[in-house]
Amino acid sequence: MSRKNEGKGHDNPTVVIIDGDNIAYCLLGKGLGVWDLKAFVRNFLENGDKLVGIRNRSGDVYRPVMYVVSEKFGDDKQFQKQEFKWLDRKFGSFLEIFVVPPKTKNNEGLVSCTDAQVISLISIALFDSEIRKIIIVSGDGDFRIPLGTIGIEGKQIMVVGVEGTISGELTSFVKGHGGEVEVIEAGMPGLRKNKKNSLSHK
Repeated sequence: MSRKNEGKGHDNPTVVIIDGDNIAYCLLGKGLGVWDLKAFVRNFLENGDKLVGIRNRSGDVYRPVMYVVSEKFGDDKQFQKQEFKWLDRKFGSFLEIFVVPPKTKNNEGLVSCTDAQVISLISIALFDSEIRKIIIVSGDGDFRIPLGTIGIEGKQIMVVGVEGTISGELTSFVKGHGGEVEVIEAGMPGLRKNKKNSLSHK
């Protein structure tokens, strides 16, 4: 059901789902600087897991590192366009970028399109019987919902989030089901000093 990529590693089929808005805003809000997506991806590709793609119900195959970001991310659209082009060129066989509107309306009012897309991707990964490990890069407690609703039997769940911003409910659920929570904190490799945008192509 899922496709292999060119990544090397052990037989532990893994996908990474990144809530770009959450990580950027939490880092800036905590004064920790900006998160270097390139460094994170580069480090992850060296950690031994086997990255694989996932297929949705329409038959589309997504690459194994899925980065979701809203259109309002950064004021410099040209910078954003160049950055995404660089990422695709550098990690094209691994990285899938979803650029979504900031908000949409449903029966409950305005909701985050970024959250909705991340929840959709988590759900697809949970239903994929070949996936063994799901890494969710966000501390947003809303992402406990698909984990609890669909169930995580047979899956390894890891949450990566900014220190002081990871939902306690999400942490308790993941750890209570044998998963891991990793904290992005000051001084951690992959952090840069604050700049206008949270991605840097320098």
